[in-house]
Amino acid sequence: MIKDYPYMQEEEFDATFPLIPAPDGDTVWCKGYFNQAKEMQDNGKQIFTVIEADDDHWYAADGFHIVNSLGYLVSTVKAPDDFIEAIYIEGDPDLAEEDDDDDD
Repeated sequence: MIKDYPYMQEEEFDATFPLIPAPDGDTVWCKGYFNQAKEMQDNGKQIFTVIEADDDHWYAADGFHIVNSLGYLVSTVKAPDDFIEAIYIEGDPDLAEEDDDDDD
């Protein structure tokens, strides 16, 4: 149901919220780096949790979340107060529309 929400492609997300690489050099901080990510948040950095939804898309949610979390993103830019949870998509956004068509 992603088409009902404002969203952006991963590249636009990365440009809007410049990311700090994890200690291992990956973009997504694995859950094993939770303490380091928490420390980054305590030092003023923005944390997003990467969540896998039932539609197999990945979303970025503002702050720390546990359910369906895949890892974390750490950014130098704070999310706005009206940040919509489902905006980080890996893959083709048209897939969500195709998934909706399958429900008919």
